Amino acid sequence: MLLTKNCIQNRNLDFDILGIKKVGTEDVFPNLFKLIQTFPNGPIDWDKFKFNLDQNINLKVALKTHSDIDNAAEGIIRTIQQSAIKATSPTNPQILNSSKSLPADIKQLIINKRHARAKWQTITDKDKANIFASQLAEIFKPHSCSVPENDSIVEIQQFLSAPLPMSLPAKPIYPGEIQHLTIHQVHRLIDEISTALENKEYCSGLFLDIAQAFDRVWYKGLPYKLKLFMPAPYYLIIKSYLQNRSFVVRQGNDISSTHSIYAGVPQGSDLFPDLYNIFTADIPQFSNTLLATYADDTAILSSSSNPNLASAVLQDHANKIDEWVKNGKLK
Repeated sequence: MLLTKNCIQNRNLDFDILGIKKVGTEDVFPNLFKLIQTFPNGPIDWDKFKFNLDQNINLKVALKTHSDIDNAAEGIIRTIQQSAIKATSPTNPQILNSSKSLPADIKQLIINKRHARAKWQTITDKDKANIFASQLAEIFKPHSCSVPENDSIVEIQQFLSAPLPMSLPAKPIYPGEIQHLTIHQVHRLIDEISTALENKEYCSGLFLDIAQAFDRVWYKGLPYKLKLFMPAPYYLIIKSYLQNRSFVVRQGNDISSTHSIYAGVPQGSDLFPDLYNIFTADIPQFSNTLLATYADDTAILSSSSNPNLASAVLQDHANKIDEWVKNGKLK
């Protein structure tokens, strides 16, 4: 099978497998070379080719005369050719020429990508590491499109600079005391939708996802929210865990320069989901809507017998969340 596959890819056939010398085979078997040149172009499904070949090839032939050898060789070539044709996905010329009909801006993007790929293959591992690091450094920053009000920033800075209050040691929490699990949020959504359907009401839904949620957590907003409720010893430990973080990128044996991290929670640790949940715990809630959150995913449902009213209440809630997102430097 491997030999047959190589023969097709090379558009040539090694006639030594038939026990015939290669010298002068073009003169001895002129019809075979015409067959070989007609193999199709395009990707071949080799499993389908093998199946077709096994089903159609006939190796139980007599090879007593030169004529028998000629017929057997021609039959094998025809079987290989037909099996290859059936297993080949022909290349559509329209697909090959489709790039000619692309818009000019798309063509330019393709050209830029090819130039970037060619340049990437010529630069050193050190340069690659620094390029990766520069890209990540732009990610580990709060979203620039979300700007809190100046009064909010001043309030946060003053609160973070204020002395820590005296506090009693925190009460330990055991796993059995945690009553809410992930599946409970799904149950709440299903129950709300089912109840609306049973009451013949309309149920409008809004599903949100925070862009680059864990990488863009505001590095001042999170300590502010931690300090609001957390005992001083725990707050200081987590604050030291979040501040003055940096990273490097390794490419091969080379390491990039050091870059500071100005946003995000350390992913991969046991704390990072909890820290993100604390940061988003003050998301606005309405009494006439159902809000369910899991990590960076948020679902809001509003039910009413009037579809316009259900959608209007949902829009009011969405407007409040939009303000909250901007104040939290999220997107």
